[in-house]
Amino acid sequence: MKSLEELNWEQFHIGDVFSVERPVARNKDNYEHGDVPFVASGAANNGVLKCCRPKNDETLDKRNCITVSPVDGSTFYQVFDFLGRGGAGSSVLLLRSPQNELLSGQFVSRMISQTCSKYTYGHMGSKESIKREIIQLPTYPDHSPDYQYMADYVERKSNDLRDRYCLYAKKRISEMGTPITVPPLNEKNWQTFIIKDIADVYSGHDIYAQERVNGKTPLVTAVGINNGVGYFVSNENNSKAEESISVVRNGASVGKAFYHKYSALYGNDCRRMKLKHSHSEFVNLFITQVIGMQNKAFSYGYTANLLRNIFIILGFGHGVHAGLEVVYLNHTAVCGFNGLVDTVALNAESNELAVHRRGQRKQLCHVPAGQGTAQRRFDQTE
Repeated sequence: MKSLEELNWEQFHIGDVFSVERPVARNKDNYEHGDVPFVASGAANNGVLKCCRPKNDETLDKRNCITVSPVDGSTFYQVFDFLGRGGAGSSVLLLRSPQNELLSGQFVSRMISQTCSKYTYGHMGSKESIKREIIQLPTYPDHSPDYQYMADYVERKSNDLRDRYCLYAKKRISEMGTPITVPPLNEKNWQTFIIKDIADVYSGHDIYAQERVNGKTPLVTAVGINNGVGYFVSNENNSKAEESISVVRNGASVGKAFYHKYSALYGNDCRRMKLKHSHSEFVNLFITQVIGMQNKAFSYGYTANLLRNIFIILGFGHGVHAGLEVVYLNHTAVCGFNGLVDTVALNAESNELAVHRRGQRKQLCHVPAGQGTAQRRFDQTE
């Protein structure tokens, strides 16, 4: 297979390759939760904000198209019928072509994203401006796009990533040891704990844009994706730590929590927690999940500055096991992790990946009824 450098590349206007349209006017807040993706101008999760239940007799936007955000140029290939956000300047744009299929469509999506990444909220794209944008594609000698090469290239890259993931999954499975059985969450005793009683909380240290130097150390900021990592830098300061939980304290992602086993720097738009009773990766993951479940209690203007005084609900033992039951939390989180990776099956003959979900994942997302509301004490300051 030829490398990208060996190909003939030519320029095409997007409007010459695709038809461009907008979805009908829709707002995600007008839909109940369901199983149909609602695609908007997001830069993560393939543009899907949530899954919705369509209205009666509502026509879905058809799959096998490319969606482009006029806000930041985020571009994704949609493999399922979906509900696209329409009706306003920031609604997604739908690109369709008879040649559009999954593999080559992903290749073209990347080319479009590189061209349209210049768009910003103050300088958004439009239906007509997208048509005029120029992308580069590999071509046949007759100057037509070489969709077969694009599909083959994406398939090879996908296979490489799948093989790397299988190696990682096998390694993690071997680290788990012997499978264990734990009682369901609804059979355990639960009690509220104040964050400051189970963890030490530290402020971060801002590294401003003009100060950041590219490097390999994760810088955890107020972003709600990529495990909270906003940048990779070579800066150093006293916020550097490992085996910690970060909690976004303000902004659009306020209340979101992430666990960082690795060494990282922490910005001042998040708080760093260090558990007092356990260094277990899985106890940290369990508590991270419990904290993150409360993020809806906060909003852009209702910050999590008083993290030390937030109540969370955790397993609680009696008798000789009185207090926070860290062993149970660890075992439950291990089962949840196993539910995602320990049944990864790699067929040796066909080299196909199969992931079998076993249901433990739902356990980690459950808090006993009536005990899931974030409780805060504002009589003390951080």
